[in-house]
Amino acid sequence: MAVIGFLLIFVLPLVFLYSLFKPKIFSIRTKKNSTGRWSRIQSVVVFAVIWFLGVVMLVEGDSPEDSTVQSDGVVAAESAQKEPSRKERKAAEKAAKEAEKAEKEAAKEAELAKEDVQRQSTLIGNSSTRPILSNGWSRMDIYTNCQILIQNSLKSPKSFDSSIRTVKFIRDAEEEIIGVNFDFYATNSFGAELIHSGTCVYDLDGKLLEYDAKAK
Repeated sequence: MAVIGFLLIFVLPLVFLYSLFKPKIFSIRTKKNSTGRWSRIQSVVVFAVIWFLGVVMLVEGDSPEDSTVQSDGVVAAESAQKEPSRKERKAAEKAAKEAEKAEKEAAKEAELAKEDVQRQSTLIGNSSTRPILSNGWSRMDIYTNCQILIQNSLKSPKSFDSSIRTVKFIRDAEEEIIGVNFDFYATNSFGAELIHSGTCVYDLDGKLLEYDAKAK
């Protein structure tokens, strides 16, 4: 147990620092990884809880174990079975509360994201031209701007052909970004027509953060 605690205390911080530079590997949502499962706050809470448990395991692992001496003179060292200490109970209760809180927050975010996608996943309706960004852009403006960016990035821009039926919007209030995704047809270098997926991500001021187009 002490060895495990030691590894958690000294290795986990390195893993945490690595997650700051490679959030996509740990499915952490950032501006560049808007599809991540966990928010930055949730990841910090999880790392903190695991690190704290490592400290408890190290401290408890270093404490001497009770031993008993047999009446026939044969000494046998045995781990004393005892009730969890007050410190262990508090650590377990705290970890359980943190885990429960993180689970509730994740469920709440998932539900809000689901509702947001359902509400913004189509351009059909009166809300398609209503301004939603501080620069006055509507969903239609975002979609149109993204089409232009994607089309100009193709080797054969004239072959670009998208359908409004495939448009989906994803909004992340915590990261303050809004993204649009849609399918389109375009020819490759060999003249073959393929279906592609185009994605653009903007901040709430309408500034382009990233865009990408790739064949499915």
